[in-house]
Amino acid sequence: MNFLSFSFAGFGILLFAAWWALPNQCRPWILAAANIIFAALFGTKAILCLAIVSAIGYVFGLLQSNRQNKALAFAGILACAAPLLGYKYLPVAGLHIEALQAFQGIIAPVGISFYVFKSISYLIEVYRTRIAPERNFLFYFNYIGFFAQFSSGSIQRPNQLL
Repeated sequence: MNFLSFSFAGFGILLFAAWWALPNQCRPWILAAANIIFAALFGTKAILCLAIVSAIGYVFGLLQSNRQNKALAFAGILACAAPLLGYKYLPVAGLHIEALQAFQGIIAPVGISFYVFKSISYLIEVYRTRIAPERNFLFYFNYIGFFAQFSSGSIQRPNQLL
């Protein structure tokens, strides 16, 4: 969906109307639905990667709470980066390693770099104790997959949206 299209404008108007028509406790759910719908426009791989990276970042953020463990922070960063690294380097490796030829031609889903780096930024901020880990997965998911930034950026610090 192009940000300068009538369909995106209609999507925004419907979301805006639902946001203000429903009570406050429903708003995070509306935003999560909008994030999933927007990701779905780029295919099921985009939804799957968004869900996986969100779950990994959320769990490692919670594990990092109340301790500054470098190994745990590094493991979380590596786990968040794994889908991106897989999409970027397995197709290249498939050109040179016969066992990995099945990965040739795999295309990364739209936005994967954005939400991987956003999750990594969150984990670094939690590790440095600049922010407390988000305890509500829905809020964390909305931060990572915020549709208005999904395919165009920019990556913001977690304390600006969480």
